[in-house]
Amino acid sequence: MLGVYRDTAGHKYSVNNGFEFELLNKFILGDITGDEKLDTKDALKAVAFAKKSVDPKSDDEFKAADVNGDGKLDSKDAMVIINAVKNKKTITLK
Repeated sequence: MLGVYRDTAGHKYSVNNGFEFELLNKFILGDITGDEKLDTKDALKAVAFAKKSVDPKSDDEFKAADVNGDGKLDSKDAMVIINAVKNKKTITLK
């Protein structure tokens, strides 16, 4: 069985070609609230994390918010999430 990360090329390839796989990340990038949708609540939390006024409550919350994968929660992550919400797009790892 393959191990793939959600919303990556490997995930899409596995789904499209009927491969069995296990998701290595159980969260959706940018979905900080964990409600399986990207919305204003996520954008507001991302801004709060970037301003350091709130800390993530869990490792998955941190990973969902760190959309560029640099190990920091900052304005770069917040802007990606804000733009994704504004443009109704999903966020994918590059």
